[in-house]
Amino acid sequence: MSETKTLDQPTLVPPPGFRFDPNVVLSYDEQIQLAINDAAYQAAPLPSFEGVATVEITPTFNPTGAPEDEIYGRNRVPRTFRGLGTATHAELAKTDEPVTMWRIVERSRVVDGTGMVSSSVLQNNTLGDIENIEPVTHLLSNHDRRMSSDAKATPFVSFATDPGNLAKDILSRGFGIKGGRDPVVVQAVVAPDRVLTMGKKKEPEVLLIGGVAPNEFVAAYEVKDFIATVVPEDHTMALLGQKNIMKRDEVLHHWTAGSAGATAVRATHIPGQG
Repeated sequence: MSETKTLDQPTLVPPPGFRFDPNVVLSYDEQIQLAINDAAYQAAPLPSFEGVATVEITPTFNPTGAPEDEIYGRNRVPRTFRGLGTATHAELAKTDEPVTMWRIVERSRVVDGTGMVSSSVLQNNTLGDIENIEPVTHLLSNHDRRMSSDAKATPFVSFATDPGNLAKDILSRGFGIKGGRDPVVVQAVVAPDRVLTMGKKKEPEVLLIGGVAPNEFVAAYEVKDFIATVVPEDHTMALLGQKNIMKRDEVLHHWTAGSAGATAVRATHIPGQG
């Protein structure tokens, strides 16, 4: 039987909106401290990409010529997602401020547009039955699986509003770069009623309804330049299967050179990630 904590007397002052979770094996103060840390991280400004070299690339938008009210749909949230506490960023964050986000995409899929559009739109020129989409279908899928059949297609394309977490995924497990891939990191700024979020400023995954519009595309960056902007040069980490502690650029070389020995991160720390 799993242990649960009771509402003990706190010594810390909880941040606004804090709720004690009795099902988590942490004391009241420990939960408050995590909430304080997250609040500070969320409040910290996003890294600036001003002056960072961009990739000269010509993206394709709406490659299948879908109706604009489909590919650029707004305020369309599946009932199942609402049940999980996910809605448009405009609703949850109560803001009309645009959402800045990033996605690692194979270079060829930026050029032909397939890496910036949902698989439902690519297959059928429509978002499909968005009300009944299963969250697990999207979360456990990837581009190739979602394009393999209509039953696996989803009306969303994933982005991250937390560049630090995206950088951590790239470095810790070669996300998007291992296996000889040729990716770039795409930055987009979109209206908050087109993005499904949990209402935070920085999240590891948010879902863009339909696809990226021409006026929403900001730039594409080489992965090494994106990482250099987000992660300090002296950042070190140890990968499973590797004996040596490696620096940031050594880890990138490890994955892009096709090393097979490491499959996950053993210990890593990116400022703000805990």
